[in-house]
Amino acid sequence: MNVIEQLPAKFRKLAGVKNLLFPRLVELMIELDADEDINEWAQDFEDDGVVGKKDPHTLGRDAMSQLANSLGEQTVLNLTKESIPEMLKQEDWRKRQAGYLTMGYISEACRNSLSKNMEEAMKLACYGL
Repeated sequence: MNVIEQLPAKFRKLAGVKNLLFPRLVELMIELDADEDINEWAQDFEDDGVVGKKDPHTLGRDAMSQLANSLGEQTVLNLTKESIPEMLKQEDWRKRQAGYLTMGYISEACRNSLSKNMEEAMKLACYGL
């Protein structure tokens, strides 16, 4: 992630960002024990706290936020415009959660576009509720 922060313009030009890095970060965010259900995960999340935790989910989450802030609004929106709605359509709660979390993690970096297109952003945020 340090390379992205130091050379964001060069990194934006790499085709692999969309096809390789972004999907891997999402995979990290959905990596939980296969037997764990949503209630167990939520309880563990509350009990353990998230500060300083370095499990795959937390690493993916932190990297997604850094990626969004480093690459800039337009690049991030282009990276996520198809994948977030696709994640929100999934039956697996972990994939839907990753979609909602991704939207939250990119919201700071994309606040100008999201606020200009608030109706569309809210439709997306409420998808599946």
